[in-house]
Amino acid sequence: MFAFWNNQLKKWQEDNSLVRIVIVEQKKKPLTICGRVILINEVEESFLVYDDDSKNVSSVQLSSIDSMEAF
Repeated sequence: MFAFWNNQLKKWQEDNSLVRIVIVEQKKKPLTICGRVILINEVEESFLVYDDDSKNVSSVQLSSIDSMEAF
């Protein structure tokens, strides 16, 4: 599964696309992050997203993603 998302993430990173990611954690409300992919860690199956509005960098584990799309 990471291979599919890895290719998509690389494309979004190269295109500098805005990406909407919905993260689901146990016993918590879904969290939505909108930003740009800045770094992909293939070993840990995670990536960093920069949120333009809040000026924050978030680390996202692929296993915690409910949905992800460019907009």
